[in-house]
Amino acid sequence: MEKLEVNNVFNEILGDDEKILFILKPNKTRFVWLRNFIGRILGILFGIAFVVLGAVASEFGIKENELLTTQISFILFGIFFILLVLIEMICAYVMYKNTFYAVSDKRILVRTGIIGVDFRNLDISFVGSVNININLYDKFIKPNTGTISFGSFVAPIASPNAISVAFNFQYVDNPYEVYKTVKKLVDEIKKTKTVEEKKVISD
Repeated sequence: MEKLEVNNVFNEILGDDEKILFILKPNKTRFVWLRNFIGRILGILFGIAFVVLGAVASEFGIKENELLTTQISFILFGIFFILLVLIEMICAYVMYKNTFYAVSDKRILVRTGIIGVDFRNLDISFVGSVNININLYDKFIKPNTGTISFGSFVAPIASPNAISVAFNFQYVDNPYEVYKTVKKLVDEIKKTKTVEEKKVISD
């Protein structure tokens, strides 16, 4: 697992007495290059197909006064598809650079974003379950990657591939190791908090 410096990554949103216990980033290859892989391949193939159609448009018996317009239209349409794929890949790379996951002694934290940086957090007392998902693409990476999902009544578990899901640690290395570490931290923090609450009530 990649070792990361905590400096300034979550400082903007940490409470005065809050400490980061565990921090990590997603796997770069899985997050950037294998994200939406089938969609990218289809987009490039469509783009190439339209460029080729534009190049051989003269073979389809198109009228001479319409041929140039038809060729340009097909080629531009093909280039548009290819550019969309390239832009999506650039966005994925920028998002990767901005993405960090962490567990503090109070919250589950997700830092991500493309144009700006967004922070999402879930109070550990609200965490009802911690699950793990490993799909086919994750198995292409050695060691395998996977997604850790946090479920609660305020953030139900949804598809681990959905970008909008707030509390997924997406595409992390050694997911079983991460799962055990995070689950242990969550359980210990919840247990400590319960003991403290009982002590306050008894006092």
